[in-house]
Amino acid sequence: MKPPVPAERHVLKATMDFLALRGFRVWRQNVGMMILEHKGIRRAVRAGIKGQADITGYHKGTGRRLEVEVKREGKEPSQVQAQWLQQCAEEGVIAFWCDSVPGCDAELRRYGY
Repeated sequence: MKPPVPAERHVLKATMDFLALRGFRVWRQNVGMMILEHKGIRRAVRAGIKGQADITGYHKGTGRRLEVEVKREGKEPSQVQAQWLQQCAEEGVIAFWCDSVPGCDAELRRYGY
């Protein structure tokens, strides 16, 4: 019997822990929108930029910026998320997506970390 696929939140936590062990200072960045109401006036408030990666941070030794989109095994980034990662990579950021810690390790090695 095949073990269940870990939830994305578990992959995210494991990836953040792994990145910290590899010398990165990382944090979760939330993206989304909420409808808030104050004194009878409703308004939409957006957090972050559409497509932004789940994890952001920098390497403590080099200061190089990091953007990592985390997915559950078998899932892939949306088109907007893929575009965000591509733009970041083109601008010199360590930018990739992964669905596991070994996948994260492979991407870091590709960047020389």
